[in-house]
Amino acid sequence: MRDCQRSISSAEFARWRAYDRISPIGPERGDLHAAIVAAAVFNARRRKSSDRYADPKDFMPKFVTPRRQLTPSQMFDAVRVMNEALGGSFVGNA
Repeated sequence: MRDCQRSISSAEFARWRAYDRISPIGPERGDLHAAIVAAAVFNARRRKSSDRYADPKDFMPKFVTPRRQLTPSQMFDAVRVMNEALGGSFVGNA
């Protein structure tokens, strides 16, 4: 992480985080690929035409993470980071 902090700006890092939320870069993408293959194999091996088709989401891992409650200040900071990552500007009192 320190190497990243030395080599890219915080604005670029924020843009990468925003991009990752839209199109995951890490293990989530691998999970999706594996789920697509698993669904294809499952559907090819169905016994009867009346058996239901599987969807890739049926094979996606489900991780339960408790959502923490954000304070209004934390919410504002998160919106500001996303706004900057998408090239926006802030008008008003900060």
